[in-house]
Amino acid sequence: MGLFHTIGVLTEVCVALPSLTFIGQGYDVFVITDASGSFAEYTREATHKTLVQHGVQLFNGIAATGELQRDWRNDVEGFRVL
Repeated sequence: MGLFHTIGVLTEVCVALPSLTFIGQGYDVFVITDASGSFAEYTREATHKTLVQHGVQLFNGIAATGELQRDWRNDVEGFRVL
């Protein structure tokens, strides 16, 4: 399967529903948690728990950037991946 990106603003709808659909279709799903929000903290936390239970991997923006960087090289080849 190829790599693609989707975005959503409201965690419990725009992020959760597509994420669960993609997991059901066999994709690996990564959610950057601080790139979306909810109207209530308890709703956000419950949604995150549901996503994790279904196999979605949660990251914050800093962790996602670190994953993309892969190593600490400060050269053109090291940043080409980004």
